[in-house]
Amino acid sequence: MIGQWLASNEEVDIVNSYGEKKIRYFNKEDLKQVVELIARWRMLLGVTSESSDIELVVITQFIYDNYPSLSITDINFAMNWSISGKVEIGFVSQKNISSYYVSRAINAYIAEKKNIMKSIEERRNTFLAQSEDKIIEQTPIQQANTFKNIVLNLYDSHGKQKQIIDYNDIVYNWLKKTKNLCLDPAVISNAIRFGKQRVYEEKQDSVLMNKINQSLEQDRELREKKYARVFMINYFFDSIKHESELVKLIKVSDFQ
Repeated sequence: MIGQWLASNEEVDIVNSYGEKKIRYFNKEDLKQVVELIARWRMLLGVTSESSDIELVVITQFIYDNYPSLSITDINFAMNWSISGKVEIGFVSQKNISSYYVSRAINAYIAEKKNIMKSIEERRNTFLAQSEDKIIEQTPIQQANTFKNIVLNLYDSHGKQKQIIDYNDIVYNWLKKTKNLCLDPAVISNAIRFGKQRVYEEKQDSVLMNKINQSLEQDRELREKKYARVFMINYFFDSIKHESELVKLIKVSDFQ
């Protein structure tokens, strides 16, 4: 879903949120971030009374129990959109922040997020349909430069610990062709295990699963293989200390 059809950095973050760690898998350190976010939310609302640690933890537990398929990015968007007025949730007392208020904000965010994703998907389909009529044969130098930009963008996402998406497996196939793909059986085994785990997690997230079914129409085995290949790309990126190393590896001869 990432591409030129995205209209803002906000839309990029919304799409990437589907691939982020879900609240159901949060550990204690992750949940501390949620507690801190709720405390910040209280301050931005201008709540006059001081919330106790117990109140903040109770709200965090409420989110953990009722919105396990969301990420920290989702909760942050729910906070910002409710305060800025992008979603309408009505009046909130300035005496305290409650689970009821937070749930209304999150539900309003989820509804708006669905609308945004629908718009993104429509723009994506239109863009891809138009692109099919505008395919221009590139020279090997142009192909190498285009590929360089793609790899550097993925490497940047990797460095920011964001999900990477290798369209048509072009990066994976390049690693394989140039013999930069790790062939260690232990690493391959971990990649396969990672792929199976990610597909399992998708089953637990109905929203993401619907998007995958609508946009990709892949069966389980193909999705597992796709995630395993992403694991291998990330493993390769781990060995790269600076993007200049990547640039040196990309040769025009690879595209002749």
